[in-house]
Amino acid sequence: MSVLDLFVTVTAVTVSGALSPGPIFFSTILEGTKHGTKAGLVFSITHAFVEFPLVILLASGFVAISQPAIKVVVGISGGLVLLFLGLQQARAALRHSLSSGGQQKSKHTSLFVTGLVLNALNPFFIVWWLTIGAKLVLDALAFGSLGGVLLMYAFHVWIDFVWLSLVSYLAMKGINLLGSRGYRLLLGFFGCALILFGIVFLLEALGAS
Repeated sequence: MSVLDLFVTVTAVTVSGALSPGPIFFSTILEGTKHGTKAGLVFSITHAFVEFPLVILLASGFVAISQPAIKVVVGISGGLVLLFLGLQQARAALRHSLSSGGQQKSKHTSLFVTGLVLNALNPFFIVWWLTIGAKLVLDALAFGSLGGVLLMYAFHVWIDFVWLSLVSYLAMKGINLLGSRGYRLLLGFFGCALILFGIVFLLEALGAS
């Protein structure tokens, strides 16, 4: 496998996962309406903070995170967090508007913590790396041992940064066109989406326990 082959493979597989709607995607849109591109950058950084150690653990053969008990804990914790965030957004949709502070910016530290929690407690993200992503790790190891893994991750992570930054930028631009009513509808829709993901996470975790 050449460097070009590795790049094409990693890019194609990463795009298929990065562009799939999920909790991070919806949260990026919500925070993007307040912070613009900065929200996407922060979520990308927190994503890498959680993801890179997991990739190294996979490459090293330490995959204890795949144990059923740990999956259940992550699923339940992630489900509860998503339910909380979803209900919070739905409540904001009912109470606020653009003119009354509905687009008030959250603190950067809060944004960073939210990104860390959403990534660390996202079973979909973990399962992706234990299945599809694990194949990329194996290919990278075959290509060039640890150096191959680092190269693979570089080919992978830039897509997350570009995609989430673009999503948050478009969210900020779009909110200026939606107006107060449209903004409240957006909050309500994505709040319900987060609640739905939270329920799915809980059901899958409880079903696996």
